[in-house]
Amino acid sequence: MALEAIIKRFEAEAPGDADFEHPLARDIVEELAQCKENELQATLFGDARKLADHIIEEYLCLGREDKLKMAETYKKEFSELLGGISSGKRKHLQVVLGKTNLNFLLQISNYSKLVSILENYIEYVKTSKTNLLRSYQLSYYLYNHNTKGKKVERGSKNSMKKLYEYDIKNNKIFNKKNNSLLFDSMTWGISEKVMEEMIDARSILKPRIKILESYLANLERNTNLKISNSSLQLYLATHDIDGNKLEKNKRNSLQSFIHYDFKNNQDGKTNGFSLLESITFRVPDNLRKKVFDTATLLTKRI
Repeated sequence: MALEAIIKRFEAEAPGDADFEHPLARDIVEELAQCKENELQATLFGDARKLADHIIEEYLCLGREDKLKMAETYKKEFSELLGGISSGKRKHLQVVLGKTNLNFLLQISNYSKLVSILENYIEYVKTSKTNLLRSYQLSYYLYNHNTKGKKVERGSKNSMKKLYEYDIKNNKIFNKKNNSLLFDSMTWGISEKVMEEMIDARSILKPRIKILESYLANLERNTNLKISNSSLQLYLATHDIDGNKLEKNKRNSLQSFIHYDFKNNQDGKTNGFSLLESITFRVPDNLRKKVFDTATLLTKRI
């Protein structure tokens, strides 16, 4: 059961019997009461509540004195911060909060601000009409957009390039970086709901659904169906995201989708790779069935 849902019921003074049995029930009641007395603490808890259950749990287990110190620091130092802090400020704040609490406060600050950025990225993937696979990747988005989701010059000071270089989970610069490490770092502290949407975005789910629907529609218009002229691979090599016919392997075709493993988020040129299994990953069951049924039908019309 999501912890935020339990908190909301206690907040509305309408908890269920199961809510009282939660091991943190008493802590939740005390926290809500304290937040009514202290606006700064309410602000910090409000941002922590946007995040993953393990973040909320860690916050609720803090002592009141630690919470108040962190809340004051949060207001003073972190209201606009996204990313890391200077070594001088880190040393000073470690004296005030302690190393563990400072790192935890940085996580709350960064992840709570990341939520809107990730939501913009999710919407970008859903609505983008690009044919190039790399243009859907999170790293590409950060390099080419600002925190409001607006397109900017690649790698410019207005872009979110620094977020690609900073490990938010561990509060340090990446020693090495790739798309997998970036995704893990940026999603470690987010809520389950946003995490599910990020998995869909990383696997380019919405565009893949559109591509498959266009492919099936294209086949319905074909009066001479056979695998040599109607395979999914051929369709990807000769069409764009809107279903327009192109010359084979044109740069603006969907050819980059052919050899990518959407399930494991890696190059699909490996043993056992299946284009059908990959491109139908997480798509609705009825659409997946139509695609596989179509593939079976085509094999009988060689």
